[in-house]
Amino acid sequence: MLKTRYTVSFFLKVFLLSSISLVSLFIFVRIIDDLSDVIRFGDRFIMWKYLYDIPEIFVEISPMLTFLTGMFILSEMLRYGELKILEISGINHRKIFYVICICGFFTSALSFYLMNFTVPLFTKIKNGISEVKSIHFSSPEYLVYSEKFIYPSYFEKIQISHILGNYNVHVIKANTATYKGENTWEFHIGNEWILDNKGNLLATASFTTKTYFFELQPDVIVFSSKNIETLSYVEIKRLLTSMKKIGVSSTYTKTTFYERVAYPLLNLFLLSLLLPFFSVRKKIARVFVLSSSIALSFIAYGIYAFGFGLAISGKIHPILGVWMLHILILFSLTAYLLKLQKVRKSYII
Repeated sequence: MLKTRYTVSFFLKVFLLSSISLVSLFIFVRIIDDLSDVIRFGDRFIMWKYLYDIPEIFVEISPMLTFLTGMFILSEMLRYGELKILEISGINHRKIFYVICICGFFTSALSFYLMNFTVPLFTKIKNGISEVKSIHFSSPEYLVYSEKFIYPSYFEKIQISHILGNYNVHVIKANTATYKGENTWEFHIGNEWILDNKGNLLATASFTTKTYFFELQPDVIVFSSKNIETLSYVEIKRLLTSMKKIGVSSTYTKTTFYERVAYPLLNLFLLSLLLPFFSVRKKIARVFVLSSSIALSFIAYGIYAFGFGLAISGKIHPILGVWMLHILILFSLTAYLLKLQKVRKSYII
């Protein structure tokens, strides 16, 4: 119990110190980079806006921070012979590895929360997104055009074409429209037409205010124009459900949705790479810890970015692309454990 508390406390101290140091460094670099533009163009420098970047930066580097922390703890235990003491005492040194993995699970949970709820909220506040101009949307059942969309549910100069069950087309054109929720739309000052499948006019009417029911939500209409970074995990899930109902598919949206879970879990999965190092009995220099941690982290980031790029471009399924690195880590870990088991059996024989 004492060793567990010691390991958790040590992990938290190193992780917190590393996080503050690296996040501060990245914020400083962004400030220096932006200062040149402020001086050149005479823009207003707003210092407080950089505070909204902290959660995003932390999420981006948290897998590397977690792995670096784990490597540092292992090197310090080897440095002072703590793993040998545990082994002599009859305690499996892998217990320390399991404790570190539990810490990695909690850093994954923290990263998941920040990435899916805090970062989208701060992005909205920082960017001040309020309207989108010139929206074009199409699906097997709907065709929508609007000159302006004001968040969260107001459209100006909107036209909606709806293909009915008998293949007739219902066209609505109005000055403004407001989404009231539960597929309810309220249009103001406009006209409507019904055309047959050959384009012949069947009926026409004018209205001042009229309500219609469409299986169509504003988020679905503007998803291609909207910064998906402003959407929380729940909102993206709801968006995908709404898109599926009307037959719309977006590879980018699906890939981003899966990434919202896969990326935070890298905090835990990268720690699996520590297991082979627990077989080392020699001291590990701190320089080696830092360099190897950074090198392995960059390799991991490269593989992850490669899989994500393949998924975004539609070359492979989004799930396979986003989880490619995790699958490779699990495969490598399984191969290592099987090899270790064979070696132990050979010693017994």
